[in-house]
Amino acid sequence: MKRISNNDLFKRLQKAASEHNVTLSYSAKLFYIRILDYALTHGEETEDGLLINLPVLKMGEMAELSGRMAEKALKSLSESGVILRNKISTRLATTVFVRSFYEA
Repeated sequence: MKRISNNDLFKRLQKAASEHNVTLSYSAKLFYIRILDYALTHGEETEDGLLINLPVLKMGEMAELSGRMAEKALKSLSESGVILRNKISTRLATTVFVRSFYEA
């Protein structure tokens, strides 16, 4: 599976955020790209996209963001419709990267 370039991802992220009236920070966009790269290697294929099960703190660490910033990024990305989140507990949630958004 081939994903689009980082530049094209940034454009798509901004467009999706604008369409949903969501403010998407530069940090949130970088977070998306870094965690997407992890999902492409380690994620599980679903009908909607790539599924990962990682604690927010671990995702933040991987993206070089604090847990609070990672949680904020996940919230804005979810509100933009580019990821799907399903909370399992206060510390763990499944995250699905919507396939139609990142594929070339």
